[in-house]
Amino acid sequence: MHSPSKCLHTTGRGQSHCRPFVPATLLNPPSSRSSRRTAAAALNQDQHHGVWEQVGLGLAAVATAAAIALGPAVQPVPAVTSEQLLFLEAWRAVDRAYVDKSFNGQSWFKMRETYLKKETMSNRGQTYDAIRKLLATLDDPFTRFLEPSRLAALRRGTAGSVTGVGLEITYDGAAGSDIVVLTPTPGGPADRAGVRAGDVIVSIDGTSTEGLSLYDASDLLQGEANSQVAVTLQHISFLSRGALLMAVFTLPSLTAA
Repeated sequence: MHSPSKCLHTTGRGQSHCRPFVPATLLNPPSSRSSRRTAAAALNQDQHHGVWEQVGLGLAAVATAAAIALGPAVQPVPAVTSEQLLFLEAWRAVDRAYVDKSFNGQSWFKMRETYLKKETMSNRGQTYDAIRKLLATLDDPFTRFLEPSRLAALRRGTAGSVTGVGLEITYDGAAGSDIVVLTPTPGGPADRAGVRAGDVIVSIDGTSTEGLSLYDASDLLQGEANSQVAVTLQHISFLSRGALLMAVFTLPSLTAA
């Protein structure tokens, strides 16, 4: 029994023709097993390629985020030197003990950072100069920096006896710049020489007292026993010069009222 033939009917010039109809599946036969494997491998490769593209994009995003988070390269923090540590010790002493917490209307923390960045502190002398400059910004005549040698001299002077001419000195209350005699120590060399309270000390051993600190002036007025120091004084109406003999004398003790 023959299966009915399949044909594709076409019409032309009044006649009907029948052409054999061949299905497309016969024109393109199914792929062989190897072809299917090749196609599957290609599909798998495409999928892997897509996965690696996603991984690459992810790594790029992570790298970008890391770059944004890190920003510019961080510069190493320079080590603090021993001289700067000494400066910081002086800064902290004032920070803890100074009564005026406005620090003469300036940011004390900002002053610390400014001095650490701009002031040269390569040796002890430069560090002492930086401390003096820092304290000078307080504009307080009662806040002074004492080097170890001067501190030792001050402690000796308050231990009950002192070697010097026997004068207590201060700044002139009116002008604020002249060094004047507050009081001579009773029985001391200056007292015996006729120095009186209120006398202005013009010079000491040829060194003008103009711009001189009280500590520097006190150093000049002290020395070895029986040595001499030349002092120029301005009294109320006349100028006098004389040599005062250094002597060791006992300071009057303080008693409670």
